[in-house]
Amino acid sequence: MGEDANIQLLHDVYAAWGRGDFSRTDIFDPEVEFVTGGLEPQTFIGPAGAREGWFDFLSAWEDFRVEGREIFPGAASDSYVVYCHLSGRGKESGVPTESETANTIWFRDGKISRMELHWDRDAALEAAGLG
Repeated sequence: MGEDANIQLLHDVYAAWGRGDFSRTDIFDPEVEFVTGGLEPQTFIGPAGAREGWFDFLSAWEDFRVEGREIFPGAASDSYVVYCHLSGRGKESGVPTESETANTIWFRDGKISRMELHWDRDAALEAAGLG
């Protein structure tokens, strides 16, 4: 699967996530590493781990949406950066939140092999070898 197919897959997946559908696991490599951002990043392994990581992250939010606004290749041929717009409400606080973030994603054989969630876009660029 080439670059165009990887970018198309990312567009499709982020469209689903933008609708609040985080259920797809067929996009992940069997040994995917899913890394949540923040002060205490966590790494989840495998498609079930990626699902657990997403739902762990999502558990703090209501009406959470992530919109992939821009997708571009990283320095390595298998890496990409996705600029995102997040929106939702804190589950406990009820406070609406919006943020401009980024994810760094690597592919292996047409599947996501590593996905890092970054609150800081510069950190995502650096992870992709562009910073």
